[in-house]
Amino acid sequence: MADTLLARRESLAVVLGILLVAAGHAAHLPPWLTLLTATLLGWRLAASQGWVPLPGRGLLILLALACAASILVAYHTLFGREAGVAMLTLMVALKLMEMRTRRDAVLTVFLGWFLVLTHFLYGQDILLALYLFTATVWLLVALALLTHPAQSVPAAMRLALTLTIQALPLVVLLFVLFPRLPGPLWGLPKDTFAARSGLDEIMRPGSISRLVQSDEVVFRAEFKGPPPPAAQRYWRGPVLEIFDGASWQPHRGAAVLPAVEADGPPIAYSVTLEPHGKPWVFALELPDPLALGPHMRLASTYQLFATQPLTQRQRFDLLALPQHRLDANPDPHTLARALQLPPSGNSRARALAEQMRRTAHSDGEVVEAVLRLFREQDFRYTLTPPLLGPDGVDEFLFDTRRGFCEHYAGAFTFLMRAAGVPARVVTGYQGGEFNELGGYLIVRQSDAHAWSEVWLPQRGWVRVDPTAAVAASRIERGPSAALPAGEPLPYLLRSQPLWLKTLRLKWDALNHRWNLWVIGFDQERQVGLFARMGFGIVSWRKLAWMLLVALAASFILLAALTLRLPAPRDPVQAAWLRLCRKLARAGLPRAPQEGPLAYAERIGKTRPELAAPLAALARRYAALRYGGENDPHAAREFARQAAAFPAPRPCGKPHSTASSGTGRPTAQP
Repeated sequence: MADTLLARRESLAVVLGILLVAAGHAAHLPPWLTLLTATLLGWRLAASQGWVPLPGRGLLILLALACAASILVAYHTLFGREAGVAMLTLMVALKLMEMRTRRDAVLTVFLGWFLVLTHFLYGQDILLALYLFTATVWLLVALALLTHPAQSVPAAMRLALTLTIQALPLVVLLFVLFPRLPGPLWGLPKDTFAARSGLDEIMRPGSISRLVQSDEVVFRAEFKGPPPPAAQRYWRGPVLEIFDGASWQPHRGAAVLPAVEADGPPIAYSVTLEPHGKPWVFALELPDPLALGPHMRLASTYQLFATQPLTQRQRFDLLALPQHRLDANPDPHTLARALQLPPSGNSRARALAEQMRRTAHSDGEVVEAVLRLFREQDFRYTLTPPLLGPDGVDEFLFDTRRGFCEHYAGAFTFLMRAAGVPARVVTGYQGGEFNELGGYLIVRQSDAHAWSEVWLPQRGWVRVDPTAAVAASRIERGPSAALPAGEPLPYLLRSQPLWLKTLRLKWDALNHRWNLWVIGFDQERQVGLFARMGFGIVSWRKLAWMLLVALAASFILLAALTLRLPAPRDPVQAAWLRLCRKLARAGLPRAPQEGPLAYAERIGKTRPELAAPLAALARRYAALRYGGENDPHAAREFARQAAAFPAPRPCGKPHSTASSGTGRPTAQP
């Protein structure tokens, strides 16, 4: 490909391709950076039309330095996902500003494809895949225009689509056979999950209620049988045992896994977790320790962990024990930890707990007394409670009485400990939306919840949900059913028309299958697929050999087909050959060794009426084909004139003056 100056439409095609790719990052970049990128792209578009000049090298260097400095100030680094994507987007936009030749344009197209890949750092759903597929094909159209400048835009689009369709079998082959590794090929940037909302392992007032305003999916669960009723869907997350007066935190020390006794049949299910950057696996209470996979472990609080942080979507097959007795004979350290309180603070709550202790005959009566307090007093369930001071438990119990689940779970656990009943806070999710169309449960951030566990003699750790004493509908029908009107709920928690809800669930079911079979096609699924096909358990070496053999067979087949097909001609040559065939049909064939100029000269001697227009066409052909002239507009004009050249009368026949009027053909239509 000659490194010649860009034509206007080629420049426009490349700029539109970069604009299409960069537009998807507008949701991730700061507004000022999106505006700057749009300004650079607009400048380049105006320059493509000849309205403004492109900047000089000195100004470009200053712009590049200013962009790098701006990103450094905004992100405090030039590396990581956010800063890296911002830097790449700006640099590609700046590359457009110095794009003057085809070589520059081809390089920009390849940078655009690299920019396409960065979108997968933010999501991998179907809509994003379709959007990036469109951007990829358009960049291919731009590349086709750059490498075949004589062809029209529709022809370039047909070529791009043809190449894409031809590449699909190879893509499928690579997708199925490329050996999957147990872990990622490389680590994600550290800030990949920085902007992601999710459950934390430290609970403060407001830390969970803010999650309810997000409809982001946390995980989906499929049950082998009927799903449990909503009131039993408690998905266990971090268990918090340490209270410092303001926040609840997990205990960091090691401890022995306590015994659990199942009192009923287990529930078999699979949970597919979205990546959240932490090793937590949210399991339906209580995970069966005997049914864990090799990459899972249980903490002493029965919180389930994966061996690695979840940086990609993962599926776990689990068993839940809905009826159980946990840790009926705990060690003294566990009980002492479950009674820990700060030495001072929240004096009114301590006095209330001591009073309940004196009037109760058992720990169970203390539990019931506190639940009765929540149920009978003027406590309200709300996402917008008043702010609390240093003695937050006191202020909540005796002054504000407005709060979300973290307020009730924290205050209840405090009262239990102050009354001498071992207790701890459990955070996780409760409830979920069942998708009848897909046959699975969807759990979102809005289902985040906190509850308590108390240790009772002969019964072990028992779950107590104080929020249910205030808002029972929260447990049965979700947060939207319990919150008063005017609360800032996400869109999916509001009432929707039935058709819209059905359409949304259908789309979610389609996305779930996409996640399972395309995004989630990991090593386990790959091995399972070949096992079902009768290949047995295939190792990665065997897969690599199968892939090499399949690729070699594909290339051999493609080479054989290519050799059987006629070689493609460029449009200028095709137009000239069609003209030569037209002359041959009139008894004026071109000799194999004859060049265009010699051919036109020879015909002009025998057929003077054809001499002038044919010589003009021969000179244009020689210039376009051999003279280094590479103007797409001139090529299309030549093809048009060659096609309009009138068919000459056959040799030996008398010339009909009535047909032409002047007796001389013309190359003009």
